[in-house]
Amino acid sequence: MKIWDRVAEVYAKKRFFGRGLFKEEKNLLPKFLENCKLILDAGCGTGRHLNLLKNFGKVIGIDYSKKMIKHALKKSKNLIMADLRTLPFKAKVFDCVVCLGNTLGSLEDDYEKAIKELIRVAKKKVIVEVRVAEKDFKYQRKFEKFSYPVKVWSEESFGNFLRKVGLKKFELVEGHKLKDSKFVYAIFKPKILRAKPKI
Repeated sequence: MKIWDRVAEVYAKKRFFGRGLFKEEKNLLPKFLENCKLILDAGCGTGRHLNLLKNFGKVIGIDYSKKMIKHALKKSKNLIMADLRTLPFKAKVFDCVVCLGNTLGSLEDDYEKAIKELIRVAKKKVIVEVRVAEKDFKYQRKFEKFSYPVKVWSEESFGNFLRKVGLKKFELVEGHKLKDSKFVYAIFKPKILRAKPKI
């Protein structure tokens, strides 16, 4: 069983994981999502952001945990069980694609593959929220007797990662602050991804 299926019940009840929004999310996401009529919530979990996102357009949520999706169905019926590293959509389907709450950092690997998939299915804008600190580290996040690895970047290394993926231009916007780290939104347009050089 996937770790996300195991923690889904506890996750859904925990504030700022499965429910509740930080004030920064309430203030910033409306600005980020102007003119987005069709939105993909990639890694929607138990649906913490779905009700807010529905204020801006039609939202499709995806998650690869069946039990997370079960909880998210209480907020929306437009949900698909899928892995954000291999999205089941054609290119440029969504006006805006969001990947929130350090979902990217909760993948065990394939960060680059995930970013490229988000870019592939977006027409106007991609918004990725990650957790940053003074330096890179990984730790085990615990939910009762279960745990899973989480990646935290430094702001510099996350910027370097985006450049390595091929992004020439992006904006980093500060979100909610924690005691030893903070959340940062990376905002970029799909069309500025550098093309691979011709051989």
